[in-house]
Amino acid sequence: MNASSRNRYALLAATTAAAMLSMLPTAASAQSAPVGPAVPYVARTHDANNAIALQVAVAPYIQARSITATIILPNGTAVGTVPAEAFHQAGTDVSGNTLWQATPTGLAANPRYFVTADVTDAEGNHSKGSGDLFYGDEDWFVEDNMAPETTDWVHQTVTLSGKVIRTHPDGTLIGPVAGKQIVVKEFSSASAVTAEDGTYRITVGPQGLSSPLPSVQPCIWEPELFSYTQCGQDHHVGYFAGNTRITLDKSALSLVGGKSTAVTGRVDYFDHTAQGWKPLAGMPVRTTVHNAGLVGRTDTDGRFSIAVAPPTDVNGGSVSVVDYRDAVPAGWYLKHSTAKYTVDVHDQVKIGITGASIGADGLLTLRGTAKTLSGRLVPRLAVQYSADNRTWKNIGAFDAPANGNFTYRKVHATPRGYWRISLAANGVFTASTSPVKHLVRTATRITTFNAAPEPVVAGRPITVSGNLQRQSGSTWTAFANQKVGIYFQVHGSDRLAPVGYAWTDSRGHFSKRFTAQWDGAWRAVYRTPSGAYLDTLSGFDTVYVDH
Repeated sequence: MNASSRNRYALLAATTAAAMLSMLPTAASAQSAPVGPAVPYVARTHDANNAIALQVAVAPYIQARSITATIILPNGTAVGTVPAEAFHQAGTDVSGNTLWQATPTGLAANPRYFVTADVTDAEGNHSKGSGDLFYGDEDWFVEDNMAPETTDWVHQTVTLSGKVIRTHPDGTLIGPVAGKQIVVKEFSSASAVTAEDGTYRITVGPQGLSSPLPSVQPCIWEPELFSYTQCGQDHHVGYFAGNTRITLDKSALSLVGGKSTAVTGRVDYFDHTAQGWKPLAGMPVRTTVHNAGLVGRTDTDGRFSIAVAPPTDVNGGSVSVVDYRDAVPAGWYLKHSTAKYTVDVHDQVKIGITGASIGADGLLTLRGTAKTLSGRLVPRLAVQYSADNRTWKNIGAFDAPANGNFTYRKVHATPRGYWRISLAANGVFTASTSPVKHLVRTATRITTFNAAPEPVVAGRPITVSGNLQRQSGSTWTAFANQKVGIYFQVHGSDRLAPVGYAWTDSRGHFSKRFTAQWDGAWRAVYRTPSGAYLDTLSGFDTVYVDH
């Protein structure tokens, strides 16, 4: 039998007996001193053998010489006495009264007896007190245990286990008690019924509480009395608040303002039982970016992913386990933790090309728009060329006007390939490129151009000839059936005048005969009739005419 159980039950009985106390002073006591403060009270307790015992409390200023007690049935029949030699001092109570205790003998088990106690002091004065004595069979908690003694994130409940036994009033064991309803005090929903061997097992958790379990105590509940009749040990429940940690996949994020990225990582908690870190599953995780709270939740591996889309003026953020006031009971068992990260938000230039062409003279023209997300002025843009749409090189640059509408023009030696407008990343802007434009014109050339003979006699014929070719990959081939213009510039003049034309044959060769008249320079010019080729011209060949 549990000592604390006996003491609590004794206190309950003492309180009951004191409430029912009848004070009956004798004539002797009435003739001496005032007897009110000297009147003893009678209560029930247990001796070392768990037998029911009488207990008489005597005021400290009374020098008690002897105590006797009479035991009476409810009908008034006296059934026994307790002689003075059966009483012995048993300490003091909380009020400083001297306690005298005796164990009745020869009594039959009975729910209730009436007891009067007679205290005689050293001067022969008598004081009497009375009370009820419950002397029936009693039920007790034994093997009263709680496990675990400390709750934590993994073990938020405790289990009470034990056995209920019944004893005779004299303390002898009757046996286990089956079918008794056991409830956890203050937790009426946590209950069990004792088995055939008197054992019980009850699990109770913190559901509905505003704090972890403070203490748990098993009690026998009697529905007919609507009260507890016996309670076991009041077990104090400890709780452990473990550390948590947040591990971010990246502590520095970079993104374009207005676009989204993800804050990702893992949340772990320290399992003090296993002495190691374990994933914290199902936990709300909150990040705050630009005064906006965003919430995610960890999966079974403790991982989380929260999409963030800060505006362009944000710099920095943090991620943390959600405030525990919103996540009971996590706040009792887990310590708050945070992990900080930076957000580098860039502005972006959106570049579009609305028109692209290469003229017959090799003039590249790119038209389009370039505007920033933030409204800033567009920085200097680069024009890039690639022969294979993989490797790019800068071939020019320009400043877009304030309204963002640009036109870029420049003659480029390469008439075919891929072009785009680009901005390299810097401290303010992220890298940006326009859509790619594929433009194709085939280069042409005039070779072996010659005006002969030279010198020539005035009035004699002069022949202008050459070969027209077009580019084919890295080689050149004959360009047949093409019209080539012939031009002449009189010596001393700055005017180059057309004087005729010739057609190329299957070998790309062209030839035209003229009559020599003046000194001057000859030149052949090819102007393409389609958008597929580039114009070309020969060098000058000067011929002097003898008169």
